[in-house]
Amino acid sequence: MNKYLVTLLTLMMFMPASLAQTLPAGQGGAPMTPPTPAWTAVNFMLFRLLPVQHAGRIMPVDTLARQTVWEVTGKRDWQGLDPAGLLLAWTWQNDAWQNEPIILVGHPDLQKHLAISADRKHFSCAELLNNQPLHQLVMEAQQASMAKAALSPLQRSAAQVWQRLSIFQELGQSARLRIVPAMKEPNGAWSTVADIASQPGLPEAAQQPIRAAWDSMHAAFLAGDRKAFIAAAQGLDKTLTALNAVGWPNRDTTALEFIYNWMRPFRAGWIATFLALAVGLLALAWPNKWVRRLAWVLLLDGFALLTTGIVLRWKFSGHAPLATMYESLVFMGWGVTIIGIIVMLLNRQRIAAALPIVAGVATAILIVADVSSLDSAAEPLQPVLRNTAWLTIHVLTIMMAYSAYALAMGLGHVQAVRLALKPQDREPTAQLGRLLYAIILTGCAFLTAGIIFGAIWASESWGRPWGWDPKETWSLITLLGYMVVLHGRRINWFGPFGDAVASIVCFQLVVMTYYGVNFVLGQGLHSYGFSAGGQIWIGLYVLAELVFVAWTSILRRQNARLQPSEVAATQE
Repeated sequence: MNKYLVTLLTLMMFMPASLAQTLPAGQGGAPMTPPTPAWTAVNFMLFRLLPVQHAGRIMPVDTLARQTVWEVTGKRDWQGLDPAGLLLAWTWQNDAWQNEPIILVGHPDLQKHLAISADRKHFSCAELLNNQPLHQLVMEAQQASMAKAALSPLQRSAAQVWQRLSIFQELGQSARLRIVPAMKEPNGAWSTVADIASQPGLPEAAQQPIRAAWDSMHAAFLAGDRKAFIAAAQGLDKTLTALNAVGWPNRDTTALEFIYNWMRPFRAGWIATFLALAVGLLALAWPNKWVRRLAWVLLLDGFALLTTGIVLRWKFSGHAPLATMYESLVFMGWGVTIIGIIVMLLNRQRIAAALPIVAGVATAILIVADVSSLDSAAEPLQPVLRNTAWLTIHVLTIMMAYSAYALAMGLGHVQAVRLALKPQDREPTAQLGRLLYAIILTGCAFLTAGIIFGAIWASESWGRPWGWDPKETWSLITLLGYMVVLHGRRINWFGPFGDAVASIVCFQLVVMTYYGVNFVLGQGLHSYGFSAGGQIWIGLYVLAELVFVAWTSILRRQNARLQPSEVAATQE
């Protein structure tokens, strides 16, 4: 047995049922829903570790369970219930859950169109399956897709709801738990226990023990028998392992993925950076070397947690975690911390405001990744991304550029406020200005390299280095925008306040390149990154930045009119 499973199985054998249910973060303690009164006593540890094939890759059941709960409910945790238990309940007790409000709708306009309550976001399968306007919208969406026409917002939302309904119905047919491995092909299709007879190369003599163990698990689950469930899950695991199937995975890898799920390193990372922000602000108000050291320790702790999460995800997914919007957003938060730490270590002037700025920007990015509706699942790479090192090289350099620009944006806010409130306070703002310039220069270096690497990759993948694809075009526009800022500083076009405002305004180009091309335009050869949603929040963010720029500009003009004596008086 491998080294990771020894520890985990030891925990499983000696852990009380109540503690076992709370092991993955966010589980336990919530009141039960009526359809499943018994299975909360069950310890699902060993079942969570069982390999399963889903969405083109092999993963532990723990990952499938978490992903299924998110896909159906739109939440990463449903009423504090164990996701592995919910997966089995929705599989074995599907009929009992048909009237439970678990399917996310969550779109006000769609709910109004469907004539369903606007006071809640979740509805039962029975309510939605009997809703004729929903059926009509889904049919229209299917027809539009077949005609390759753009879907309206209502059609897109209806299609998402229908997808959630389809997943729940699929669970009732026991079609998701593909735990029987492919016997002859490493990448062959796995089967469910119900379809075990159709698995090529599986001896009939091996089928009966698998069915018996599965039936024992089923009975123990319904009865809430903890010991019987553990014994049945252990027996099923041993039986499947003993098949020596070609498609059976390395259990170290699935165990690593379980550890990643358990740790939730990216959530722990933003909690650490948030604490670093709070302590860093305290250090500004109450200068003390121990407080400053504590802020540094917390920031380094956040960086270590983020690094651990990236390494673990890279290990079990088999590729750099840079292929989805969620992964790239997390990587951007990591990039902010590493660039900020390096800049602060190299900066001899030790600007006191730098650490809370680094921690604050990283925290904001990581919170967006954690609480948004982005799919956090590790997915197989699209064909254009496979078998090439350019995914890592190109996307890594691009995201490091975006990280530098995000950090510059954070510094720009602090610089703009200081110059607006104290126009004559030259030395501290000059220090921040030099730091801002260095970080923007770093971002431009990374973005230039990323565009060049992207051109080389495009030549290999699409037969041309540059084709004015929307993503390519907006990357170039972003680079040119920041180059104007760099050159403007050298010839004093904008002045210190203008440089700060420019770092904020130019970051909106990053928002367009990173988010707008994928979520708004939805066109071009970078189709593997396209998605939908979040336009309102992004619009509010851009509006808030415009208001901030206008407010600081007006405030600076007012304070600049004061005579030096009046300025000194107001500062006192």
